[in-house]
Amino acid sequence: MEMRTLDWLACSVWELTYKNLIRARFIPGSQKRLLRVALRTYRGSPVELPDCTIVPGDMVAEMHLSNFALRRYRHLAYPQWIIYNDLIQELHLLRQVWTQHEPGIKALWAITLMRAPAVRLGFQVRVIPPGLWATLNYRWLRRLRRAYRPRGSVLSDHVNAQRQPCEIWMSAAQFQRRFAPAGSDNTAHGG
Repeated sequence: MEMRTLDWLACSVWELTYKNLIRARFIPGSQKRLLRVALRTYRGSPVELPDCTIVPGDMVAEMHLSNFALRRYRHLAYPQWIIYNDLIQELHLLRQVWTQHEPGIKALWAITLMRAPAVRLGFQVRVIPPGLWATLNYRWLRRLRRAYRPRGSVLSDHVNAQRQPCEIWMSAAQFQRRFAPAGSDNTAHGG
């Protein structure tokens, strides 16, 4: 069995375990099943966002891409743009669900290696300070990239090694504005 398959198996087992422990759920009505969200009580240090401050005790939505869904893109030479567009659709659906059933969250957040697409979507980036947590995230996310990188991908290991995990944040109010229905002024159209 090749290393890539072992990485995928390890990532899949972890996804089943961890995401069920934190109750990360797919967005109701999602056909892509790309994004899972867990509503959590924030316990970290305060996070300053442009329109609010997140403090311990606030409800936040922790976002996770589904490893099983990412496997569907493995045959593509450049899956990033398709995943990006599918993620925009998922975020619009999430906004629609939350408009109907307000969960009382104050912000959305995640940890990612994909800083540029997150910024393009309107998320604010926070560097994870060096230390054990940053190292563990770096190694885990690199393993995910190796497991899901398309065969023959032109992204070099050097480029991947330079990407560092970061936290991405967006207030719930900004999310509601950014992912408003098509035709609204602040709708994310993928750019």
